[in-house]
Amino acid sequence: MKSDREFCQRIDYVSQNLSQIVKGKRDVTIELIRKAVKVFGFNAGFIFSGNGNPLIDITADSSSGVSFDAIRFLPNHDYQKYVKEINESIPGPLSTFHYHSASVPDDVRLFEISENALNPYLYSGDVILCKRIQSKRWDRLIRDFYVHVIVSNNDLYISRIQNDIRKNRQIELLDISSDVGEPLLLDLEETREIWEITHVIKRWSREMNSNSTPLNTRIDELGNSVHINGDSIKELNSTIEKLLRQMRELSSQGR
Repeated sequence: MKSDREFCQRIDYVSQNLSQIVKGKRDVTIELIRKAVKVFGFNAGFIFSGNGNPLIDITADSSSGVSFDAIRFLPNHDYQKYVKEINESIPGPLSTFHYHSASVPDDVRLFEISENALNPYLYSGDVILCKRIQSKRWDRLIRDFYVHVIVSNNDLYISRIQNDIRKNRQIELLDISSDVGEPLLLDLEETREIWEITHVIKRWSREMNSNSTPLNTRIDELGNSVHINGDSIKELNSTIEKLLRQMRELSSQGR
């Protein structure tokens, strides 16, 4: 390729968007990576894990590279289908791609976020690349307050986790409410898979270029958020000042 412009022309991509990606002002989208893999033979395994060659050598053994399409992508409407496959041992088009860690290679999946319940961490339309945590290592590798993908006997959840495996053989899903309004407790016996997030692919360009949300509206929403947070900070400062006055009064009475 002679230029970035030629690169964009061959994959039907806007050159201005690529320029913003290079400058760090825009995130790479999953569509861009998929096209680049298809047209130029980029090695998706190298992009996501850093292993192997940047380009797939079509003359080498097929195990030396991996097509991006070989990584199983789960859109949110396929979650229940995936849960059924896992629990009923239904053979599905599972990926042959593996994430080559320093110890044992773990399976990799792409999951699409279905709603904004996890903001500001994740938003609807984001895609997360995850590697599976082996069940024998759950008690050591699950990190408190980090977002994980959890597959149970009945459902698939994406939530921050509180690890209570060693004590009560449970994990607490901090972003999922139970019937009584408390964070959902999931027994280890009903948990089938747990995945940790390694990369987040933002749907930044689609949302920012959407005609349904004008720029002025987004700026107004940002201003409202700043205003609300400012009021909260003022209220917190007022509370702290009251506590300090009470402490000084108690201290003076003690003397």
